[in-house]
Amino acid sequence: MKTNIYKLLKQACEDFIYYDNSLKSWTIVAGIPHFDQRCGAFLCNWGRDTMISCPGIFLATQKWNIFRLILENYLRFIHNGLLPNFIGDGSSPRYNSVDATLWLFWTIEKYLQYTKDYSFFEAKILRKDKIQTAQKILEEILDSLISGISFDDTWQEEEKQLCTKISIYRDNIDSLLVAGSKETQLTWMDARPKASLPITSRHGKAVEINALWYNALRFMGIYSPEKKYKDLAENVKKNYKKFWNPEQNCLYDTIEGDERQGQKVRPNQIFSIVMGLWENPKERIAIMDKVSQDLFTPYGLRTLPSYDPDYKAVHTDESSYHQGTIWPWLTGGFVEACILTYNKEKTIQILEEKQYFSSLPKFLEELSSIPEILDGSCSSAAQWNRKGCPKQAWSVAENYRAIQLFQWKHVE
Repeated sequence: MKTNIYKLLKQACEDFIYYDNSLKSWTIVAGIPHFDQRCGAFLCNWGRDTMISCPGIFLATQKWNIFRLILENYLRFIHNGLLPNFIGDGSSPRYNSVDATLWLFWTIEKYLQYTKDYSFFEAKILRKDKIQTAQKILEEILDSLISGISFDDTWQEEEKQLCTKISIYRDNIDSLLVAGSKETQLTWMDARPKASLPITSRHGKAVEINALWYNALRFMGIYSPEKKYKDLAENVKKNYKKFWNPEQNCLYDTIEGDERQGQKVRPNQIFSIVMGLWENPKERIAIMDKVSQDLFTPYGLRTLPSYDPDYKAVHTDESSYHQGTIWPWLTGGFVEACILTYNKEKTIQILEEKQYFSSLPKFLEELSSIPEILDGSCSSAAQWNRKGCPKQAWSVAENYRAIQLFQWKHVE
C-alpha cells in the first residue's frame, strides 16, 4: 500500500509545474482548475502556495534546475522586503501577506539541503531597477522586517477601490514579529467576505509566523556574515515561550492581538516544533497530543476542533474556510512534528489509527491528486468539498514530503 501511495503522489506532483509565458519563467500552479492559468484562471501564481509546494514537488520530480529557476523568478518580485501574496501575470503583484516571504527562507533551505547548490546565493537576480545577488535580496528582506514595513494595500472590489494599512515590524523588546490589524488578513487563514472584516484576522504575534521568523533569522545567521541575524534568532527563541497556553496545555494561536481568537486551538502551532523552537519534551508532547486528538483526521488537520463554538462542520463560504474545514497540506508539518516529538514508529501508529494510509490512496485513485479542502465533519475521502480545487499543489507536495520523512527503503 505504501509503495502505491508513493508512486501515485510522485505522478501527481508533475501536474503543477508550469512554464508561464507571462512571467517568462517557471512557476507552480496552486490549484487545478481555479488557480490554473492553463484553464483560463487569472488568480494564478501565488507566493505562499508556491513556496510551501516546491520542496515536496521537486523532491518527487528531481527537477532541481526548475526548482532554482522558480526561486530566482519569485525573488525578482520582492518589494519593500516582501514577496507577493499574489503575482498573477506579474503586472500588479499584491503584497498582503507576511508568511509568503517567510516561507521563502524555508523553501530555499530545503533546496540547499536537497542539492548542496550553494552557488544559489550568488545568483544574479534582475529586478526592476537593479541586479542583485540572491543573498543580498534575502538580507534586504530581513533588514526590512527588522526596521519595520508599513504601506497602503489597495485592491478593486465590485468596481470600488479599497485600501487598508499594512504594518509588519519587529518588537524591539522581545524581537517577535508583529503583523497586521483587525482589518487585515496576512496569514494563510485569510478568508475575508466582501464588505466585511476578515474572519480570522490573526493580527498581533501569530504562532507560526514567529516560528517562520525565527527560522529565517536562524538560516541567515548561518549563511550571512551579519551577526545580528543569529543574535535576533536567539532572542526570538528565548521569548517564544510567551505562546504557551497553560489552560489548554498547548500554544496560543496569537498573542497581543485579538485575545478571543488567540486562545483558539488551531493547527498552526505544529510549526513551532518543525522550526525547532519548542524543545521542552513534556510540553512538546502535550502540544502534539492536543493537535492529534483535537484536529488530526485521516485527510489532514481541522482548522478548529469540533467543540469550539465557532466550529463549522461544513464549508459553505468564506465564513467557514478556516473554521473547522480540513486542509490536507497541513499533514506534512504534522507528520514532521510528530516524528520530532515522538519517533517514527509512534507517528506511524498515529497515522494508522486514523486510517491515513488507507484514505490517501482513495484521493489519488479518484482524482489522481489530493483536493484543497474537506468539510470538518467529512467521513469519507469521496466527500471532499467541491468548492475547493480537486487538485491542490501544496496538498500533494506536503503529503509526498510527509511520506518521504519515513525513508522507507522499499519505495525509493
